[in-house]
Amino acid sequence: MTIPVEFEDPLSGYVISRLGRGVAIEEPLEHMSCVTAYLSTKDIEDGVLDEIYDLISWLQKLNPWLSKCELHQNIIETQDWGENWKRGFKPLHIGKKFVIRPSWESYEAGEDELIIEIDPGQAFGTGTHQTTAMVLETMEDVWGEMARQARSQGEMCPKVLDIGTGTGVLGIGAALLGARPVLCLDIDPVAAETARVNVQKNKLIDKVTVETTSISDIQGEFDIIVANLDKNTLTRLSEAITKRLTPMGRLIISGVLAWQKDEVARAFERCGLKVVSLTTDRKENEWVCIGLSFIER
Repeated sequence: MTIPVEFEDPLSGYVISRLGRGVAIEEPLEHMSCVTAYLSTKDIEDGVLDEIYDLISWLQKLNPWLSKCELHQNIIETQDWGENWKRGFKPLHIGKKFVIRPSWESYEAGEDELIIEIDPGQAFGTGTHQTTAMVLETMEDVWGEMARQARSQGEMCPKVLDIGTGTGVLGIGAALLGARPVLCLDIDPVAAETARVNVQKNKLIDKVTVETTSISDIQGEFDIIVANLDKNTLTRLSEAITKRLTPMGRLIISGVLAWQKDEVARAFERCGLKVVSLTTDRKENEWVCIGLSFIER
């Protein structure tokens, strides 16, 4: 499927949830993504292909921009497609320290490297998307300042909240930096269970908690909040998210296209936050990561 880039996440997430395995994503053209899914004969018999076509048709009615979507279907000789999609997911270096390693790949860690072991399972997010990378990089960049700030407030280390955790990659990254405690939220029980498995793989079950609780129902404040979500969800939850941020805390959000950044920023500014950093992805300058706080820095 060749689709406008802003539909990459929802369509990929749907296909992954339906197939129980990953998809391959490329960006061959400006503003466009190519999503490749391998369907078995059983998948087709179960109606997965028809469901994908129905989903595309429904989205096209909501947004004419998706009329640019192109679907191509090819029959390929029998292979283990449940394993083949993994070939494109290799250890990935992000920022100065992070390395995202798929659970089926071996990797010898270098000095000071922080290894995040991820198995996507049925949740969306291998950690390789530009938005994930930008959140991890931003969190790493501000970590020293936030750690010193937490100690000045009598805390041993920053408390981190990861909203819409998916596979848990951001929460796990925060824990590896030294966050205690880390709370990961995802209202999708399948995603939450995948995140729990990945937390266990990274031996962080005593530091990271995964819940399906809504952001509106949790208590307490957090020094760092990360949220890699879509524009509509971020703006809808802006007030609830802001309420959970400490007065000196930092909010790091992504999942936002460049042309959407002003609308999202205004939603949080109405809640009293100010934009203190803005990062654009290095590929096509389409995605942004926004850092916000209550005070100028």
